[in-house]
Amino acid sequence: MKIPKFNSLTSKIVLIAVLAGLAWATSITNEYVGYDDIKLIVRNERIHKDIGYAITFYTNVVSDSHNVAWTNYPTVIYRPLEWVGSSLGYHIWGIRSWAFHLFVNYNFHILCSILLFFILSKIFFTPLKGSTELNIEEAQTEIDKEKLANQKIKSKNLKSNLKQKFTSKKINDTKKINPVSWWIPLAIIAVWTVHPLHNEAINMLTSGVGFLFATILCLIAITINLYVKDLKSISGILLIALAWGTAFIGYHGSEMTVIAPFMLLLIFSRSLRGIDFRSYKHELIKIFLSFTTFYVYIAHRSEIVSEKKEWLANGIGEFYERLFVLAPQIFFHYIKLFFYPANLTVDEHHNVILENAYSLYHILCFAVAAAFVIGVFYFLYIKEDNYRLHNKLISGSLFFTGFSIAISLNIIPLYVLARDRYTYFFTLGLVCTIFLLLDKYLFTRISDETLKIKSIKKASIIIGVIIVALGIRSTIRSLDWSNGEKFWNSTIDSIDDVGAKQNWRYRLMQYYLDPGTDTFKANETLKNKTFSDFFNFAQNESLFQRNVMESYIRKSIDPKSYIKNKYSYIGNKTISSGLFFIATEKLKQGDRREAMKYFEAAHIYFPQHFQTNLQFFIHTYGGNNDLTEKLLKLLYADAVKNSFLAKGLMDAMFFVKYPQIFKYADELRKLFPNTQVFSVYAFHSAYMEKRYDEAYELAKNIVKKYHEQDIFEKYITAYETGTLRR
Repeated sequence: MKIPKFNSLTSKIVLIAVLAGLAWATSITNEYVGYDDIKLIVRNERIHKDIGYAITFYTNVVSDSHNVAWTNYPTVIYRPLEWVGSSLGYHIWGIRSWAFHLFVNYNFHILCSILLFFILSKIFFTPLKGSTELNIEEAQTEIDKEKLANQKIKSKNLKSNLKQKFTSKKINDTKKINPVSWWIPLAIIAVWTVHPLHNEAINMLTSGVGFLFATILCLIAITINLYVKDLKSISGILLIALAWGTAFIGYHGSEMTVIAPFMLLLIFSRSLRGIDFRSYKHELIKIFLSFTTFYVYIAHRSEIVSEKKEWLANGIGEFYERLFVLAPQIFFHYIKLFFYPANLTVDEHHNVILENAYSLYHILCFAVAAAFVIGVFYFLYIKEDNYRLHNKLISGSLFFTGFSIAISLNIIPLYVLARDRYTYFFTLGLVCTIFLLLDKYLFTRISDETLKIKSIKKASIIIGVIIVALGIRSTIRSLDWSNGEKFWNSTIDSIDDVGAKQNWRYRLMQYYLDPGTDTFKANETLKNKTFSDFFNFAQNESLFQRNVMESYIRKSIDPKSYIKNKYSYIGNKTISSGLFFIATEKLKQGDRREAMKYFEAAHIYFPQHFQTNLQFFIHTYGGNNDLTEKLLKLLYADAVKNSFLAKGLMDAMFFVKYPQIFKYADELRKLFPNTQVFSVYAFHSAYMEKRYDEAYELAKNIVKKYHEQDIFEKYITAYETGTLRR
């Protein structure tokens, strides 16, 4: 068997594109699944407006109760690139799901794979063209050129001084370094691009117009910074300016992309210090510009959506518990899925099932997380002259694995779900680590050329088998996204928690009512079963029986399952939610008595359930003052922690025409000063209570940021002209 030479760059790119294309081909014909895509693309009137209007999402101009996000999420989710991308797609090909899948998610993933190949080849110092090992003398030649260039630079230049200090050491040391095998970046990307953990990123349409779109832009910026060395020519300057712009735009599509400037700093750090034979030229300038991009984005974002009480959720009180209990188990959860991607359901990444902190399972989770941390420092400081390059790359890959998923570990409570799309770079870090370890401890240690060729042949067969296996798993899982019926039924069938099943049945019911497309044809047998199981949920599980209620409540406070119940949405919590959904459907049908029966049961199972208590507050208001005050106290205690919940409380208070509503609206406005919707609430409540002077001041502040509605301008005019009745 001959080893493919891949002497041309084109052949390598084609291989990557073909592998990715085959693994994810089934995603192209998928329908909407009702998982954000329908409400954010098909039924979202805002993106259906003209493109010019979509650009205004960059600023805080949305004047309804959804404020910045215009979706039912906390306002901290600020992703105008996702909204603009959705709008562009809608105006080009309408609501055709296949077009979004093909032209956005599918092609964007292939492009990301190719860009990452260029980035890894540069970082690993492996050739883009040819299949021979990089001659270390090439590095020597580059250093000699740099030495001559540095001698011409004035000594006051800090970077020049550093490089001059270490140049002689670098020239001697490069001869000792074992280069990374030429095929390693290609093998890494070949495995990474077909990995099943990318299913959500590739099949979820809002992920394509948001996360993947943003990722491409930031990868373009990183690639430019790595490859462009001439900043004296117009073309070099323009390319770096392009990198600045693409990164800045990319940050607005996904919070995950803000790791870009930190990764550049990590990559450039050794070159800056003059202890690496590689040079990327003008590193300080590139790092400075990269962080200015990041700073401008953060400054603009904080002007719109920054709120301590929102993004910190419950504060730092549980920091150590999250650091040593929650984070290791979420991290290990994705390690398991990486090596054994069998159970890839939406429930799996929403509800990471956490065991008790003192169980053997947790000890294993903590040990694995600790091993990664130790590995970062071990390979960073180990003294092996011949393998300095490998060691630093392994250390960086281990660090990148954890750093890229840090936001999902919830060490600081950010209300971020542990979702599969956030493993996009996590899987890359793991694959890099594995292949670099193999290269260091196996292939580079074989001196006999014949034996080395045989080893690479065997490795290529094994890698090929792994790629095929992962690709088949990705294809099969992608079929689960073919439509909402299959997607939600596969989720329901994959889990054991009775309440979680009920919650996903509710999602499936909503999909049946609105599939977002005329091409979907429901399986009537499955449809009837879904509706039957949904409405008979309480009876089938005997949930109204007192002993069943007490059993679930006892289990939820049992010390053995405390951590599990505290951080996961399982057991009594999901049962409460499932009963709540039945109650809301009963209300839609006009059966208020039955609805209150289910609301009451939901409240018993989980008294902290905000939605249940909110509905209780609305539908018992005026009939039981003691219950009203008790519920309001519970609701307000949660509302002050998060503006999303505060909005719900405000809507409820307006619905029941609660007296003295201005008091609550004004307090929440001060708690969340950057969430403009509370100024709107305060304005309307002040007007209702005839506090016209306060309403006037609020209206003047509101019009500075809002457009679309002229109610505030009209009020200001009426107040100033005296036509408003005082």
